[in-house]
Amino acid sequence: MASCRGIAFNGRRQDLTIDDIIAVEGEREPASAEAPKAFNMAFVLVAKQGKSPSRASLDKLDRIRRRWESYFREATDFHGSVDTRLRVR
Repeated sequence: MASCRGIAFNGRRQDLTIDDIIAVEGEREPASAEAPKAFNMAFVLVAKQGKSPSRASLDKLDRIRRRWESYFREATDFHGSVDTRLRVR
């Protein structure tokens, strides 16, 4: 049995190949070469009704937002990018 932060589960390992997944799900669509590589995302901080978030909470969210952009690039082996800045139109 394995556990992860208060969640326990047990089971038997089953190794899969990419061909096993393709057999069930089909080929990737769109193919990697045609798939989008740049994304826009927004982060939202939810606060209690009638309350403004603290400066510390806003600063923490901004640190997470900025770090997400570099993490995303690294996680995609620098094939993808994400822009989390909000623009006023």
